[in-house]
Amino acid sequence: WQFAEMINEIETGVYGREPMYSDEQIELFRNGQDPENYPNVNALDKVLKNWTTQTRHNLSASGGGEVIQYYFSLGYQFDDNYYENSASYYEQYNLRSNVDIKATENLRFKVNIAARQEDRNGNHYSSEWTWRYLVKYDPRANIFWPGTDYPVVAAQDDFNAYTAVNGAMGYQDNKSSVFNADLQFEWDLPFVTNGLSVGGNIYIDRDDNFYKHFQKAFYLYEKLNDEYVPKKFGPSNAFLEENMNQNVGFTSNFRINYEHSFNDVHNLNAFVAYEQYESRYDYLYGSRQDYVSTIIDQLFAGDQTTAQNDGTSSESAHQNYFGRVDYNFSEKYLLQFNWRYDGSENFPKGNRFGFFPGVSGGWRISEEPFWKENIGAFDYFKLRGSWGQMGNDRIAPFQYMTTYTFDRPAILGGSTPQPITGVWQNRTGNPNVTWEVATTTNIGFDSRFLDMFTFDFDLFQTKRENILAQRNAAIPEYAGLALPDENIGEAEAKGYEVVLGFTKRFGEFRINASANYSYAKSEITYMDEPEGVLDWQAITGKSIGANWLMYDGIGIFRTEEDLNNYPHLPSAEVGDIKFRDVDDNGVIDGDDQIRPDKTATPEIIYGLNLGVDWRQWSLSTLWQGASNVWQYIFWESGTIGNFTKDFYENRWTAENPNSAYPRVYDRQATVTGQENTFWLKDASYLRLKNVQLAYTLPDRVVSRLPIDNLRLYVSGYNLLTFTELKNTDPETTEGDQGFAAWSTPQSKVINFGLSLSF
Repeated sequence: WQFAEMINEIETGVYGREPMYSDEQIELFRNGQDPENYPNVNALDKVLKNWTTQTRHNLSASGGGEVIQYYFSLGYQFDDNYYENSASYYEQYNLRSNVDIKATENLRFKVNIAARQEDRNGNHYSSEWTWRYLVKYDPRANIFWPGTDYPVVAAQDDFNAYTAVNGAMGYQDNKSSVFNADLQFEWDLPFVTNGLSVGGNIYIDRDDNFYKHFQKAFYLYEKLNDEYVPKKFGPSNAFLEENMNQNVGFTSNFRINYEHSFNDVHNLNAFVAYEQYESRYDYLYGSRQDYVSTIIDQLFAGDQTTAQNDGTSSESAHQNYFGRVDYNFSEKYLLQFNWRYDGSENFPKGNRFGFFPGVSGGWRISEEPFWKENIGAFDYFKLRGSWGQMGNDRIAPFQYMTTYTFDRPAILGGSTPQPITGVWQNRTGNPNVTWEVATTTNIGFDSRFLDMFTFDFDLFQTKRENILAQRNAAIPEYAGLALPDENIGEAEAKGYEVVLGFTKRFGEFRINASANYSYAKSEITYMDEPEGVLDWQAITGKSIGANWLMYDGIGIFRTEEDLNNYPHLPSAEVGDIKFRDVDDNGVIDGDDQIRPDKTATPEIIYGLNLGVDWRQWSLSTLWQGASNVWQYIFWESGTIGNFTKDFYENRWTAENPNSAYPRVYDRQATVTGQENTFWLKDASYLRLKNVQLAYTLPDRVVSRLPIDNLRLYVSGYNLLTFTELKNTDPETTEGDQGFAAWSTPQSKVINFGLSLSF
């Protein structure tokens, strides 16, 4: 009935039409006397379970002797979904094998193998789309016809909350097989010189994926003349699409190591290495539709005339030279130099390789006599600093080449224009494209004092140069060209990190705690923006990720007098959001949009670990928080979807002019729907990320049993969250364009388990 009231306000206040419902009809929604014609449905309560199950098992074995040592483990995991009658789940099997072989006194081998099989089985709608439809579900729409098991024709699209999650519409099945192998050898060469050794690795990474989407025709029911009449939705019978992709990577490296101490005070450790990486990706797609029966969900069973297929492949390669030299004098003065000479196929010859050096140093002042004699409370203190460069080649490949395509039709003139397939240029090459470079400087210290505290501090700055970006020149669309990206952008980030630790035993109690706090502020220092860009709309000087361009909401027009006395958009009415006249010209238009220096990436991250041990009991907690982070929360509400209860109770009306929210809106049909800072919300939070209580069976009991150890525990994840952000998860990463409101929130998880060794 509340939603019916809102619909009436939309009809009268937004569109100037007659109300859709009378007071008597709204009362019928409220009292439930006619659930068939005036439903009152909470889709979340109908579809979501309060609890669902997950299970994890792991069995491992280790042992060996002087020559061979081994470790094996097997694991299994099953996670059910939290929808009632759900057809979706996640299942995983994993295997790991580590074998160390000492072939001779100086020659050692390691063979590490890991394999994992994953099966993600989902509904026709993805999890995000399902959640999106549920949170905006129209409460005036029944899921079933009252007193029957006939699902009702959906109010929007083909989404019925029951058929969307039970597999009636079809399923998505994604199977992945992952294989990783690591073969290593290490050979000491004392017959050449002491401290000299050579080593190498071969890594094989293979990922095979099989995706299957079977969309079936399904039925929802209308009621005509007291009969429930099925109405068909989806494909004519069934549509099946499958794709398989395989990614194989092969990495090999070889290194020469040298380690030696001179006169017990000069310690040297160095290596040089060569590495080669190659990978290949293959993709194959096929689909058919118009199945005679949905019992056989295989491609051959579909209509041959509807068959489609596609396939692609790609290759990539890297070649790297790198090394490091470590020197210390009496473990007191520390110096390190490292370097990389990396080559990437993403750049043209001449720009393919980049040299990236780094240097760091440290001074363990606590080893100095003057420190030991005068500052005894600090038994460890080390000053350190570093400077280094890293290169980024994770860009779209082959940007140095001008590319063409023939998949866009061209329209030829004449008395009867005809579309034809023509070749056209879709990218202009940049023969000078090269590495993006990040230069990082860090200074800090590590300390330990009073035999119970540790305190570490870091101050850092990272400057990024050669960032790929387009110049501001505009090219008319009819030219059919687009400017290539060039290495012209610049940005920086700077901040600090603090870590404080505490460990102390009080009789049978042992307390340990650690707290961390980090602050990092980014800034785009150069971006080739168009001439004449307004200062408050420029991206230069803003944080990385400040993509929002919107009006600045500074309040609500609460009375006609407010509306008449301040500039506003022509369609603005009393109850709408007031936008700031940024350029102070008495007119609200596109020039008044601003770029807030607020992003969905936290500038402040902090955490707290607390642990207490007492006899066989242990309790540990992990608190996690973030601040200086924002999410754009604009719900898909109006005639297309429901409102939150908070908005309903605190919206502007003539009777409630001093409200927290504006008047009712219908997506972008009112001023309120224009992107503006009113909906840019502080997403700071503090969350109890993990808590665990465990009990270990005492030795006097274990000694009577054929086991070595037994530990019982209960743990919880995401149990408590403190935030001012309402109705959505503050940890979501979908911060742009209101998508945070639609993202599936994290679940609370409680685990009961035991760990047994024998």
